[in-house]
Amino acid sequence: MSNVRPRHMLHCRCCGSAEKLVKAHVIPEAFFREHRDGSDMPLIISGAGREAPKRSPIGIYDTGILCLRCEEALGATDSYGIDVLLKRFGQLFLPKSGLGRTVGFEATEIANHRLLQFLIAVLWRASVSSQDFYGGVKLGPHEDAAKQIAFDVAASSFGVFDAILSKWRDDEGIGLVTPPLLNPHRERWHGVNAYRFYFGQVVAYIKVDARSFPEPLRRNSLLNASTARVVSRNIATSKDFGAMVSTTRGSVKAEEARRAGRRGNTA
Repeated sequence: MSNVRPRHMLHCRCCGSAEKLVKAHVIPEAFFREHRDGSDMPLIISGAGREAPKRSPIGIYDTGILCLRCEEALGATDSYGIDVLLKRFGQLFLPKSGLGRTVGFEATEIANHRLLQFLIAVLWRASVSSQDFYGGVKLGPHEDAAKQIAFDVAASSFGVFDAILSKWRDDEGIGLVTPPLLNPHRERWHGVNAYRFYFGQVVAYIKVDARSFPEPLRRNSLLNASTARVVSRNIATSKDFGAMVSTTRGSVKAEEARRAGRRGNTA
């Protein structure tokens, strides 16, 4: 069964041109490439139940989103997100302690609006992507506004969009240095709509709602905090970790069954 949703058009989803479209990543390839450990590739898990988890060296790309010119137009925005959330996170964000542990991180040199623009650019590409992995992201009437912000943050206010960031901590010593990348999905925070995206150890909760995040979350959002803040979360007690474990166990059992079937066919 194909893991790609039917595509109804092959024009660039930004400029509308019929030029040859490129292999455009929704989540930039760097988040997959930089998180590899030797030959071990990042594990990609879809919670949609359509297929077993798989590994990919370059992540998931879509050949039906952007022409080369529009893909390059997002280059600086993607580079900023990669630099902040991946390459220089440890240098930019200083840990904040409380109750004898790290409760969060804070950075004074981050341009919050640029980081939010990067997250919205990822959100928009996910919404227009035909890949099943991003099938849970549908912006509907907010799609055009997301596109406008992605390509020109100065031309528009952020409107319904905002975001909160968190980072995994490993209190129980699980040793999950590179968590799997789960597919993004929609959720509600006390009735406020948001999409959860995974960027390695950083998780972004991107609001798509005219209402604000509820307190005390609101004070840590990119639009409301005076500095960039990242909340610390224990991975062992998170629902995400439970989903990772159960889905991966199912994948192992399915793979063992397939191997047993192949051995039986060749006996």
